[in-house]
Amino acid sequence: MTTLAGIDVSNFQGPHFNWAAYKGKVQFAGIKVTESTNFADIDARTNIAGAVSVGALPMAYHFLHAIPSGTEQANWFMAHCKSAGLERGQLMSLDVEQAGQDGQTPASLWARAVEAADVIKQHFGTWPVIYTDISLAQVAPAAIGAAPLWLANPSGTKLSAVGPWKVISFEQTGQRGVDTDVFYGSAAELKALALPVPKPTPPPVTPVPPVHSTTGLLVTVAGGIMTAKAVTSSDGKNWS
Repeated sequence: MTTLAGIDVSNFQGPHFNWAAYKGKVQFAGIKVTESTNFADIDARTNIAGAVSVGALPMAYHFLHAIPSGTEQANWFMAHCKSAGLERGQLMSLDVEQAGQDGQTPASLWARAVEAADVIKQHFGTWPVIYTDISLAQVAPAAIGAAPLWLANPSGTKLSAVGPWKVISFEQTGQRGVDTDVFYGSAAELKALALPVPKPTPPPVTPVPPVHSTTGLLVTVAGGIMTAKAVTSSDGKNWS
């Protein structure tokens, strides 16, 4: 199976993350952009640009809370992705990992995730990647199973499927210093999960006015002999 290497970072790594050290070593990078509706990572724009500079496909992520609504969080996330320089052809992800936060249940957190994922899907036409751990994945609702899974699995537990997911697309394999990740697929398969790039609009076609050919003579010269041939318009109009 083809695999691609990745890392994921946030402002936790500081404002001067050494992206140059990963040139040629990673093909994608998870980058924190927002959390809830009151936090925007100050290093998101620098990290997205840094990932691009070393040839890694950025995957912007939002750390989801069970409160407020999924719609509010999705809109907050999308707005800051735009200001951080994320582009179509790159990736978005929802980080669903703290079940007990805000005094809410795992079911409440998943309800927000489903709502937020649906808002992003409706806006861009593709699902965000869902990051979560094994215990939460096991209780995830069927509605979220259509989104690609990014499974936190630093213990290396062997899984081929979990919860509603029949395929594990990404795995986070290490959580020390800079988190390490793997994508199970090719570069083309990774790009297929990205925000779709709209097809260019073809230039407007200038209508060609109909040509009213007329009755007349078509004169040709061959071998020194001039020949005149009558031609007639298809619309029956005469030379005037």
